[in-house]
Amino acid sequence: MKGFFLSIALSIIFVCSLSAHDFMATINGQKIYFNVTDSKKLTVEVTYGGSIMNKNSIKPQGQIEIPAKVKHKGKVYSITAIGQKAFANATELKNIVLPIGIKEIKDFAFENCSKLNSIIMPGAQVKFGQGTFFLCSNIEAVTFGSDWTQIDLAIFRWSDKIQEIYIPAKVDKIYNLNTLKGLKKAMVDSNNSKYSSCDGIVYSKDFKVLLACPLAYEGLAKVAENTSIIRAGAMIGCVGITSIELPETMEKFSFREFSKMSQLQTINIRNSIPAKTARYRDGEVFILQLANQKAKVNVPKSALKEYKNKIVVTEGEFYENSSNATTPYLVKSAEMATAKNLYGVRIFK
Repeated sequence: MKGFFLSIALSIIFVCSLSAHDFMATINGQKIYFNVTDSKKLTVEVTYGGSIMNKNSIKPQGQIEIPAKVKHKGKVYSITAIGQKAFANATELKNIVLPIGIKEIKDFAFENCSKLNSIIMPGAQVKFGQGTFFLCSNIEAVTFGSDWTQIDLAIFRWSDKIQEIYIPAKVDKIYNLNTLKGLKKAMVDSNNSKYSSCDGIVYSKDFKVLLACPLAYEGLAKVAENTSIIRAGAMIGCVGITSIELPETMEKFSFREFSKMSQLQTINIRNSIPAKTARYRDGEVFILQLANQKAKVNVPKSALKEYKNKIVVTEGEFYENSSNATTPYLVKSAEMATAKNLYGVRIFK
């Protein structure tokens, strides 16, 4: 039995002494380490230096631009991945540019790169592992390649410093835009066939549906002309908005949309017909849940009586006005806009 445990101990010591990399190359004056992933196709991934258990491994600093290819012993390898924990704890790494041929960034590749400020990921779609940018709290700028088709912004959720995002032309799916707490503006390439943007807010291509408003959006939020629907939850977390302009074409938005906007002072509704904001007792109703009970709700003066007659002020359980809404929300009287919040306006500025 002693021999067995001795064998295990020796094995652990042996594994701990193994190098975590196959070879090293000097890039931008710094040592970068690689593992061969396919000896026939000549592909490699970036990995960490030193032994697998060594916490004092050499870490890159400043700016690093990873090339598309690297030469070793007369062979030219394509760099296709950033390996697991490749740059973990590189606390002095500030900027990184990845090559076009990168296909995957593995688990915790940039974990705790606390000074990492910008990332450029050109080329096509990249597969991300878990916690790729875990604890990277200083990221301000992220650039996606022109051939990206899907973007999931949740991978950057540890940074509150990303204020602007640019969506390339080929992107047809955007996930978790509202996970970026510091985001103030999202801009979509004008050649994108699915999305559009106006004043930093994301819409469907035809502007009929407002899809997402950045969480850190501030001041006046003027919804684009021809917009008829605000997707449920698209603006709910935008607590810095002080005024909202809704166009004449607005027909449907959630009663909860303004429920967390404590700084909201004014809602201008240009449509003469009250929008459908909730489902209540098998019918569609007009109700507004406000975080600021002193907010003014301006409507066309000719329609003021209609709005006062339609607005629901009785507390109860309401559903968001969409076909797949199954969760009721209890709205108390103290949270409801009433006729006292409504004002008639002849001409909207």
